[in-house]
Amino acid sequence: MALLVAGVAAHQLLALPSWALQMTITMVCFGLATVLASGAYLRWKAAQSAIRRNLPLPGSVLVPALALGLGILTLLAAGAALWS
Repeated sequence: MALLVAGVAAHQLLALPSWALQMTITMVCFGLATVLASGAYLRWKAAQSAIRRNLPLPGSVLVPALALGLGILTLLAAGAALWS
């Protein structure tokens, strides 16, 4: 939810000199929110299946993906702050 709110806020409230940079920050927020929501659902399904079959819980790529995405978002925001 926070990533969706950040995307809406970036779109509505940021006044950057570059429209493309503003839209990039917005779309990265929306993209991360989408990846996190769909990945969480798929992980939940896999965990439920493993529990039913008495198997170990599966690993997740969500945390590294989220860390990478937030790192990219941080670099974009820092660049935007320095540029404006």
